[in-house]
Amino acid sequence: MIPVMNNTDECLPQMKDLRVQPVNEQDCDRPYVLMNHDGRLGNKLCQYASVYLLRHFYGVRVAIRKSMRSNLQRVMKDIFLPTHESGCFPSSTTNLTYEAMLMKLYTAAKEARLRVTDKNLITTPLLNQSYYLFDYPAPRDLLMDHRDLVRSILRFKDEVISKAIGNIDKAIKPYNATYYRRDFPIVTVHFRRSDYTDYIKMQYNMTQLDEVYFKRAFDFYKKRLKGPVFLVLSDDLAWCRKNLATKDVVVMDGATAAVDMATISLGDHHVTSYGTFSFTAALLGPGHITHPIGHNRRYKIVDCVRSPYFHFISRDKTYEIDNSHVKLV
Repeated sequence: MIPVMNNTDECLPQMKDLRVQPVNEQDCDRPYVLMNHDGRLGNKLCQYASVYLLRHFYGVRVAIRKSMRSNLQRVMKDIFLPTHESGCFPSSTTNLTYEAMLMKLYTAAKEARLRVTDKNLITTPLLNQSYYLFDYPAPRDLLMDHRDLVRSILRFKDEVISKAIGNIDKAIKPYNATYYRRDFPIVTVHFRRSDYTDYIKMQYNMTQLDEVYFKRAFDFYKKRLKGPVFLVLSDDLAWCRKNLATKDVVVMDGATAAVDMATISLGDHHVTSYGTFSFTAALLGPGHITHPIGHNRRYKIVDCVRSPYFHFISRDKTYEIDNSHVKLV
């Protein structure tokens, strides 16, 4: 599987058809890539998946901090990447961003492939030194391209799923239904308001979302699904109940971060807002995802996403998106 560049030079290289011989994990002299362990649950899950993709496609040794493994193991199954503290990873590393690391590996693989003779299998190690990825990678395009793979390595523990299903059952009880006994699709909705309002203003010069985006996202699904019920999770329940709640939109009480994320992932389809938590929760679920887009061009996080399961919905009254061709399969 060899990576091919997206149409735009600003996008990360995609990882396809690249055949690299994996490095022996127990060869402690080989260079490795260490992932930053800071951030909240959504950050950590994206960091874990992002560094795993480097190992999976480029055959490099990778490691995570013991604290990251400990945090993720509380709520996720089978967190298996080795820890930096295990004794097989020398402490000397060079700081690098995830994007720069990916480009370095892509370039090295491209050059190594020119020298390949054995059935296109790259056996030459692609790194000559170790790196510490100090940022918070959540490459929407790569993660969506490899969504099934990501979902296979990031699975919530049974007790987290059980609590999430219990919360969904409570929310849809007025419809005489449960999660496993219903005749309607569930679309989960996440809206992060409180701390993100100031952040997106400072980072992207954007105002917070209002009901325009959400009602357009609801209409997107209503036109394509039979009688969907929308379940809303947010850190501002009062705003959501005032502005979004209707006969088919239920604003749920919040739980822990892990249970809320699992709840969102259990939807048949998803409406996301800004932030890694919102995206990651939808990524780990099945079905289609909507995301806000508007006139502001400083926000480019999702510009490279080309997945047929990812759809842009206008957040601005004067910004039009044509989704007439979209069918939900």
